[in-house]
Amino acid sequence: MALPLAAIQAGELMEIPSPEADAMKPIVSKDGPRMLSFYYDYFSEVDFDDESGSYQMHAARLQTPVAGGGGERFSWGVDAFFEYINFDVMDQPLLEDQDLYRTGLDLNFIWHKVNGSKWSPVIRLSPSLASDFESVTNDDFRMTAFVGSFYRQRPNLKWLFGLYYTDNLNDELLLPAFGVSWQPTEKMDVTLLGPRIDVSYRPQEDWRLGLFASAHSRSWNIEGDTGSESFEVNSMRTGVRVDYQMKEDLWLVMETGATMLNAVELLDNDEHEVFDDDAETGFFAKLGMRYRF
Repeated sequence: MALPLAAIQAGELMEIPSPEADAMKPIVSKDGPRMLSFYYDYFSEVDFDDESGSYQMHAARLQTPVAGGGGERFSWGVDAFFEYINFDVMDQPLLEDQDLYRTGLDLNFIWHKVNGSKWSPVIRLSPSLASDFESVTNDDFRMTAFVGSFYRQRPNLKWLFGLYYTDNLNDELLLPAFGVSWQPTEKMDVTLLGPRIDVSYRPQEDWRLGLFASAHSRSWNIEGDTGSESFEVNSMRTGVRVDYQMKEDLWLVMETGATMLNAVELLDNDEHEVFDDDAETGFFAKLGMRYRF
């Protein structure tokens, strides 16, 4: 029986289902051990609330394991990722079209069964560069980190406690992190981890259906009229997810739904506000594939 596993993904906490035989062990990895993943994401055009104009986005993300190892008591892994976002703006003179990039590493360390305890300490570090790559400075560097522990209360119930740090937004944040992953039946998972809540159901072995809500916040350092500027995009997504197992090691992933609480902010080189406005509700569609080596 495959149990849901908690993972920390590039600054976000999320649940990862694992079909591995040793799924009783919690892991920290993007999509499980030895997993290559690719996603394409479309964000529909939305109008700004108070300012003129609108914007839409296209995104693509590739993540692949680089190295890893471990045994019964300790595991580690290094994943590399690359993310591209095309930001298109219409009829808003204070903003420009942007080609935005994020590339970096996820470094994962977890201790299993420490002295027979139900606690499993975990450390995750995610250094990255977030930029338009027109010029690269120290302002392009980002760091997201998590230090905490899983606690397995029962075989079907896990908790996550710890501290979460990020400078991915315009300010540095150090926050307490909490999560729970619960499997009330063999076919259903309920997960609340960080900025994502997910309820999923597996009607058959090769199908997995889900409902979710998640927060998305990203910032990049870009080259603007005043020099190095900070560009930030935020949204909340709610929708449905369908995972289909095409072959033994190959999964197709589809998501669609609504984007709410959309917002865009631009700060100049002196951190003065150039643009800051919310946007109307839109929709998104996501298509991806996961391949297990």
